[in-house]
Amino acid sequence: MWKLSTGTLVERQMKKLASDAVHEHPCHSLTLDPYDPSWAPYFTEEEVQELKSYQVPPIIPLPTAAKKYLEKFNGLKTLDDTSTSPVSLRSTE
Repeated sequence: MWKLSTGTLVERQMKKLASDAVHEHPCHSLTLDPYDPSWAPYFTEEEVQELKSYQVPPIIPLPTAAKKYLEKFNGLKTLDDTSTSPVSLRSTE
């Protein structure tokens, strides 16, 4: 089991929420989103911060070519806008 620095066992808290929930919740699939306010009664704010910071993967910068391509969509709001845009949305690479 995953034990937080406070001694709280994460899986036990997940089981409690799963038992208490009156509707389908991601914890029924063993999914824990620390940004979900449903966890407030089960974890302290300190514990939630620990959950949020546990093994956070680094965000790799978007390659320049991909960034330039995505920037072509700035200002477009609908799918029809993509066909009437004066800028070619086809990849140049």
